[in-house]
Amino acid sequence: MQNFSGTRFFRVFLFLPALIWLSACDFGPLPPPTPTMDPRVADDITHVIFSPQQAEAAQVEMWASAGANFEGYWMPSGKDLLTMEVQLGPYLQAHADQFFAHPTVWEQLDEYHRQYAGLVVDGKSLIYGNFFCAETETDWLNEWVIVLDGGDCFFQVTFDVEGQTFIRLQVNGES
Repeated sequence: MQNFSGTRFFRVFLFLPALIWLSACDFGPLPPPTPTMDPRVADDITHVIFSPQQAEAAQVEMWASAGANFEGYWMPSGKDLLTMEVQLGPYLQAHADQFFAHPTVWEQLDEYHRQYAGLVVDGKSLIYGNFFCAETETDWLNEWVIVLDGGDCFFQVTFDVEGQTFIRLQVNGES
């Protein structure tokens, strides 16, 4: 039988409370994947957050700010996106009349890829979400997807982070 006397006992005695404390800490959810992730690592990547530099290079503000006072970009957190995503289905359901062929798009959200960019417009931090269900020739993890038609398979939302509300839904037209 081994004796737990001296410094070995103190190491175990001090380490155990630290381990219990760390296990109780809430470090929050892991951040969502970013464009720099290698898609071969995880085949189920469904969304990407564009950094302010990437969003600026893609000129996302041209599509997202709709003539308002665009002030710059910011980086949404995983918590910001989660807040938006929780409200997305009910919001789309309430605005089902804006969809042409698939008014129940909120029931199929898991089939959509998502691109997000944070914009500051009229002093408000907004998340611009670009949703698409069809495969594109664009490297969507690194390049902003722009499709001028495509119908219900392509839509965009703008979410006010502070107000925790959607302020815009745009569904692509059909040609």
